[in-house]
Order: sequence, then structure tokens, then C-alpha cells
Amino acid sequence: MIGKGLVAPWIELVRSLGQSYLDLLAAEWAEVKRELALSGRRVLWAAAFFGAAAAIGFWLVALMIFLLVAIFHVWLSWWASAAIVTGLVLLEIAVLGWLGYSRLRKVENPVAVVGRRYQDHLDWWDGRVLAGEGRREPAGAAAPREDLP
Repeated sequence: MIGKGLVAPWIELVRSLGQSYLDLLAAEWAEVKRELALSGRRVLWAAAFFGAAAAIGFWLVALMIFLLVAIFHVWLSWWASAAIVTGLVLLEIAVLGWLGYSRLRKVENPVAVVGRRYQDHLDWWDGRVLAGEGRREPAGAAAPREDLP
């Protein structure tokens, strides 16, 4: 018969293993949420740039064309003034659209974020926990914490 003094440390070890696993899952979930929030902010910035380009393109084009054509008409003919102003407005819209597009390209697909985090977790588990100290750490893995047993 096994005494209570021998079983208690094992029970505590099993409980601490379960708690460590839950802590690991919570940390991974927090990191996934952080990365998704970053992607969300990038989408919002891209939408803001597209919105600014659309507002300028829709609401202010008529006023800008009239004002600038009238100013250029002092020195040039009507058709030359209109051509120069149209080119300037198109250039402004293109720059704002390009800024929005460049921000949008930095957004990572949420499915890819979760898949990458899951794969990182599996690589860590395979390389560190299952294989022991003899295997190399996966690429991009964080340095091992000193406070862990």
C-alpha cells in the first residue's frame, strides 16, 4: 500500500502541469488577440486613407477645378488651365489611394495569424518539450524562460 506522503507530491505535479498548460493556452490566446488587433488597426488606417481620398475626390473636385482653372486662366487659355488642374487633382487622389493601398497590404489574414501561432506552438512543443534539450529551437522561437522548471 502506498502512503499518502508519496502520492501528494505527484498530485501537486499533475495539478501544476494542468495549470501550466492552461497558462500557456491563455498566453497564446492573448498573443493571437494582440496580432489581430494590430491587423484591425491597419485596416482602419487604410479605410481612413481611402475615405480621405474619396472625400477629396467627390466633394471638393468641383470647387478645386473652378478655383484653380480661374487662377490659371489669368496666364493661360481655358483648356490649358483645365488640363493642368485636372492633372493636379488626379495626382492628389493617386497619392492618397496609394497610401491607403500600402497600408492595406500590411494587413495579415486572420486565418493565417491563428494558423501561424498554432504552428509556432506545435514547433515549440515538438522541439522543446517532446524532444528534450537535444533538438534545435524552431525558427523565430523565443528564448527559454529561466524561471520555468
